[in-house]
Amino acid sequence: LPAHDDDSDGGDNGDGDGDSRDGSCSGGGRLCLKERKEYLAWIGKVCTCTLCEAEGYLQAEGPECTRAVMSALAQKSFDDEEFSLTCEICRWMLSRYDDPGVANGSVWHQYGRALINMGEWDKGYDIFRQGAKDDPSSAELLEALEADKYFHGRCKSNNDEGLPSVRSLGPTFLEGEAFLTEFPVISEDSSTNILGACEAYAESNKGWTTTRHYAVPTTDIPVHQIPEALSCLNESLEHKIFPLIAARFNQKPENLRVHDAFVVKYSMDGQRYLPVHTDQSHFSATIGLNAMGEYEGGGVEFISPNKEQDGDNAIVKVRKGQALIFKGSLSHGGRRI
Repeated sequence: LPAHDDDSDGGDNGDGDGDSRDGSCSGGGRLCLKERKEYLAWIGKVCTCTLCEAEGYLQAEGPECTRAVMSALAQKSFDDEEFSLTCEICRWMLSRYDDPGVANGSVWHQYGRALINMGEWDKGYDIFRQGAKDDPSSAELLEALEADKYFHGRCKSNNDEGLPSVRSLGPTFLEGEAFLTEFPVISEDSSTNILGACEAYAESNKGWTTTRHYAVPTTDIPVHQIPEALSCLNESLEHKIFPLIAARFNQKPENLRVHDAFVVKYSMDGQRYLPVHTDQSHFSATIGLNAMGEYEGGGVEFISPNKEQDGDNAIVKVRKGQALIFKGSLSHGGRRI
């Protein structure tokens, strides 16, 4: 029985043992829902996997569904990285539950997030905007649209003229994938002012946030909440960061946008490191706000994909105001301070 993934060559039910049993039919991909149900009935199995359950409701071949059930299935498909299925469920919910007065902000938000995870960034933000018109009280959508506060549009041409000099990082697996600016992209005074503004904001707003990032939590404050930080970052995006990314990674500056920007706090009595992960972004930038002498340890550690061929992991420490810019697909983490 074909697996959900067309590239799979066996009937993997999700736990890697390759068999088909109650709980997971492993029957997506080349078989339609009706064919999967017929096959499972023939071998005496019953499937309750997210794909079949959702398709059953969407095709009216399952029991009567409720909004809560479909919302749960949308979240489950998102967690399983079945983003196209999440989009289908959200579209179905928006067409089904479109009565005046029905708050659909969470559905629009889930729909936009799924599109972004599929690489459809512009469509995702269009969905956020459409959802905000439909449900203007949605805090989730309003927060997502804060990204519009960051600079985007035309800036310097994508060449190195007038830009800060950069240096590539040593290991072969980082060649063409990451670079470090030789000079600050924001001034040392601005870095110090941002730190003070963040601490003041935290003191008057119940502290630093710790729940904004689900997969890899950080102790942070969004940059758009701090006027000093937002102004400083936008200036650097327009005149330094976006032009550098464009020049080094062969991009058009006007196509670059900020999806998320935040100030992360590391401390001995709080968050001391960041687990290894990859970013959702196409490109990521880390800007140092502290002088290296203010802490021990730390730094960004890039994980070598093949130590025999590419050597050991690469550890990069970023000076105050300096920027480390790299492709978001690189595995990396924050070393313990």
